[in-house]
Amino acid sequence: MTDHGRTSGGDQAGLANALWLPRLPGGKRGGRHGAAYLAIVEALAADLAIAAVVPGTRLPPQREMAARLGLSAGTIAKAYAEAARRGLIVGEVGRGTYVSAAALRPAAEGAAVVDMSLNAPPESGAGALIAAAMAKLAASGEIAALLDYLPHAGVPAHRAALAGWLAEELGHPFAAAEIVLCNGAQHGIALALMAALAPGDVVLTEAVTYPGIAGIAARLGHRLHGVALDDEGVVPAALDEAFAATGARALYCMPTLQTPTGAVMSAARREAIVAVLRRHDAWAIEDDVYAFLAPDAPPALATLAPERVAHVGSLAKSLAPGLRVGMLVVPEALRGRVNTALRGTGWMASPLATAIAAQIVQSGGIRAQATAKRAIAAERRHRAAEILGRHAKTPARGRGAIGFHLWLPITGQAADIIATSAAKGVLLAPPLVVPGAPAPEGLRLCLGAPASLAELERGLHIIATILDEGGGRALV
Repeated sequence: MTDHGRTSGGDQAGLANALWLPRLPGGKRGGRHGAAYLAIVEALAADLAIAAVVPGTRLPPQREMAARLGLSAGTIAKAYAEAARRGLIVGEVGRGTYVSAAALRPAAEGAAVVDMSLNAPPESGAGALIAAAMAKLAASGEIAALLDYLPHAGVPAHRAALAGWLAEELGHPFAAAEIVLCNGAQHGIALALMAALAPGDVVLTEAVTYPGIAGIAARLGHRLHGVALDDEGVVPAALDEAFAATGARALYCMPTLQTPTGAVMSAARREAIVAVLRRHDAWAIEDDVYAFLAPDAPPALATLAPERVAHVGSLAKSLAPGLRVGMLVVPEALRGRVNTALRGTGWMASPLATAIAAQIVQSGGIRAQATAKRAIAAERRHRAAEILGRHAKTPARGRGAIGFHLWLPITGQAADIIATSAAKGVLLAPPLVVPGAPAPEGLRLCLGAPASLAELERGLHIIATILDEGGGRALV
């Protein structure tokens, strides 16, 4: 139940501003399975089933929840962890814990739900391409050689193939010896932070940023601090001030198609960011997974300052997330520590996966996939602009960057819109707001996730209706 009492389904939008507390059957030690932490999770699931709670509803801080229920902090921590594992809640640094947009999936099973909460690439035939590569690899007689413990950084031939992709298609001329293969971009980000920082170090990020960085930082013992951003991303003067004020030793950022705002840094902005890094003798982790969607983007930060920028790429967006092949370009001073971190977190990326990736790159298949995904992204972005009209933000001009996500600047009512959309069958997720600087308010619409253009259009029409009826105020 919420602090405001149980509310009818017709008043769902207001629930997003309420504070949820469980009603535990049998008292604080009760619960349908005898464990208090499970009783809390089940109470949340039950309230979702009857629409007594909706995505965007806030949960109390763990210590407050423990005090209100008369339970230990450990019990509450276990309950929150289990609820997060089930996809019922999500934590936002600096804002608290909220019911997740994904929480309605079980209740909506069998219904026509449009999921625009996950920035997944659109389907473009990658499955058939990967299946063909797997068959070719099986017939080659090379599999036995890939089943041993191989170099931590990856098979040299595979590193060379992926270095070719980065150089030819993305304009990033990294040598194969600089590249470490890893299990996706998430793994690459974690490896870079493990190599560059010590537990307790502050990491600067954009004031709104990729949610995955919060989980990585928390598990490595780092505190995030937000830096102001504008239409090009991180503001150099604000970055300079943040380094001086916090003593941070690293910046995590997305210069190309920043998530969630879609900002693309100009060449001048990238030079200015590098100058700030050098002035403070700081590291940067450059998340460049969307680079293939912006063929005209300026050079990567790592090409401007290879001595202090770790560049993270992957094939998740350009090919398929399930392949889990990432590329980490490592400054020379960090290579030994990255290899140590890689050995301790998985020994190596799967040689079978990297062999498949290398084969697809060498055959030209990855180039065809990137071209197809750019075309789909452009089509979906065009339809989104048509349907959302004045609510859609105009892309950064003159850079040819059209991503899988669209930023809707909205002030004050993002949680209400998430809740109302979920009630109508469209799943959205709140952006990760990092404390430390004023953050732009808005919502990210993931245009690549819906299975078809028709499904996307249906979701966009629902969102447009909510906005037109006052579900939020778009800033244009």
